[in-house]
Amino acid sequence: MIRKRLGRFATILTTASLATMLLGVGSATAANPSWHVSFDRLPNVVSPGSDAGWFVTVSNSGPSNINDLNISITSEEAGALPSYISDLVLSSGGTEDCDTATGALVCNVGTLVAGGTVTFTVAFHVPSTDTGIFDLNIGLFAGTGNTDSDGPGKSRGDKKTFTNSTPISSSPNFDGGFTVGDFTYQTNQNVGRRNLQATTIENVGGNIGVTIEDGITTGVDCSTTVQPACANLIGEWSEINVDDGSEFGTPFRVTLLVHGSSVPGGTSADDIVLVHVLDPDGDNDPSNDVEIIGDTEDERCASADDSASARCVFVTKSGNLYTIVAWLFKNGNLRGGF
Repeated sequence: MIRKRLGRFATILTTASLATMLLGVGSATAANPSWHVSFDRLPNVVSPGSDAGWFVTVSNSGPSNINDLNISITSEEAGALPSYISDLVLSSGGTEDCDTATGALVCNVGTLVAGGTVTFTVAFHVPSTDTGIFDLNIGLFAGTGNTDSDGPGKSRGDKKTFTNSTPISSSPNFDGGFTVGDFTYQTNQNVGRRNLQATTIENVGGNIGVTIEDGITTGVDCSTTVQPACANLIGEWSEINVDDGSEFGTPFRVTLLVHGSSVPGGTSADDIVLVHVLDPDGDNDPSNDVEIIGDTEDERCASADDSASARCVFVTKSGNLYTIVAWLFKNGNLRGGF
């Protein structure tokens, strides 16, 4: 799928990437089609000032076609247009077009045949002042003779609006959102005795969701019997999730900024490693899911920007702060050790 920034909006509008969140309407007779939608939030929770994204699959379970299907997309921010729209993928082929003549983005996807699907990704920017939830509103128009009815059984001439919400986190130690390009995610960078660690994720690529939070106190199982470094920890736990999976296709860069008050005297930057806790096999057994990065020479990055050496760590000390930079493929929980 070719994806585009909305910066070139006039070009993107021709893709009609928008058959968003249609939830099913019932059918009055056996001949009427049945509309359904499934969607994934990208990510499940966002930070104020980030983008909220959705991957959507619209389907017609039949038995007949949906003719002249039109979709409008708006957000809770009056007049706002999507920050990103992917190309439309219509399983049966066909043509489509979109315009903003009414002030909202409206797309005509033509006929959605029985058994057919439409998939796309869309995102909106969440204002930095927003709290609570961020709503995405999708209007469905199909056929002619619009009845303006929200009731079931009129799927060839109905008008209905569907809303999906993404929670907005209020934690200063959380960051998350949808990204196009190599954006940077950072938790609270005011590191001190009350906030021992700040966490940054970079180089995550485009069209994905990312979440990051430090100060994690529960849900991290680090086995000291298998990995002795789990008994010699510094800073605090951070939890990262890139692309909602345990393994990412290209290495992304994670930086932990650790306050020196958590590092015992006599410990140098060369002694510090990265403790990485994960559970890729889903067995909830940490004995084979804890890795220590940086305890061998080939796991030490030549520099903080050594992206070619994936799964490596680079540690420096400046004043009373330690910086741990690592290139990783996998999500999980991170913390310094020695």
